[in-house]
Amino acid sequence: MVGELNKRFLLGFSIIVLEPLIFLGLGQYCTSYLEPCCGSLSINIASNMNEVANFSAFVYARDSVNISRVCFHNDSVTFDVIENHSQIYLKTISDCSGIELYVKDWRPQERICFRVEGIYVSPDFPLNLTSIRLVINPSTVPENISYDMIFSVFAKTRLGVLPVASQRTFNYESQNITYRRAKVLWLFDVFFLLIFLASLYLPLYILFPTFRSKFPYVTLGLVIIAVFIYAFFGSGWEIISAFSKSRSQIIIYPISFLLHGYDNHLIGNLFYFIPLSLLMEGWLKLRSETKTFVIWYVVPLLMTLFSPGIGLSLSIESMTWALWARIILFQQVKTKVDKLFTLLSALPSFVFVEWTYRYVFTNLSGYDKMLAENHVYYGLATLILIFVACLVWNVRRRGHKKVSNF
Repeated sequence: MVGELNKRFLLGFSIIVLEPLIFLGLGQYCTSYLEPCCGSLSINIASNMNEVANFSAFVYARDSVNISRVCFHNDSVTFDVIENHSQIYLKTISDCSGIELYVKDWRPQERICFRVEGIYVSPDFPLNLTSIRLVINPSTVPENISYDMIFSVFAKTRLGVLPVASQRTFNYESQNITYRRAKVLWLFDVFFLLIFLASLYLPLYILFPTFRSKFPYVTLGLVIIAVFIYAFFGSGWEIISAFSKSRSQIIIYPISFLLHGYDNHLIGNLFYFIPLSLLMEGWLKLRSETKTFVIWYVVPLLMTLFSPGIGLSLSIESMTWALWARIILFQQVKTKVDKLFTLLSALPSFVFVEWTYRYVFTNLSGYDKMLAENHVYYGLATLILIFVACLVWNVRRRGHKKVSNF
């Protein structure tokens, strides 16, 4: 018996010592080489005009000092959606840093969606994208034309060709909005660090069998998937544009809560999601029964499938209400640790509180107002829904107790 314990301890200890060295080496190896090589441009333009009209625009991906580091090609354009019978003309502008689009007889409420693939990108392309202008000629675009453009930069890495930077530019009402997905090398390191944390389950499983039910592999698994998608496949809008055809977008809906639009979007959501999920998975021990886990964790997490947008923020709101309901109905707060965790459960509610404050007390407009409305209305709707569900459950439970006592 002692010999088996010593062997188990030696094996687990060896894995714990070797794992960080292995994953640190993998992370450094994968991030030691990066060379931009190509790009893609996705454009979605819709006409909100009341009559048939002609339309022309220029789309640039050009350095601010006008030193072109990209080259467009005419033969790389593919049309995903053309909901009209208009005549469309595309050609590369003189210095190859963009394209000219001309639409003849563009009918009202019609949409054009196309992608330019295989754009040449020089190795010294600025991956922070701060010096790149991506615009549809502002002097010719009327307010009744809506557009959404995504320029993605791909680079050669040790792991193959990956999307390492992107910029999304779109208009909403009278606003022009730009999001950037900056250089993602640091995310590769984060990914391997998370893999290392997940792999600790093996030595802990060997050393401490009682720890098997306590390891937060659901939380860690969801975080790893979110970081993996963002680092290796791009922002949510890049992924959605790749599946722009209506039938293919069905694939995206089940994982929309794991997609994120830009760096701060991912970091901010994980900041609140990780402690929230750890409290539900570890402190409340929701994994003890499959039915309990599905009702109190999976259902609130996936409620966001019925709402627009991407990201974990809406799931954080509904999961926060579920956490509080579970604490009120079942959790006995006795020890100091329980009290500390109860106070900590207020942290993820800051997502809803912040959006509510901005919506009520600040003068939001356009796209920011729409985002605030989505978060506030979704938070209130799920709060009411979970409250009613708990109220009905409590009434039925009391009814069953009275019948049993009788």
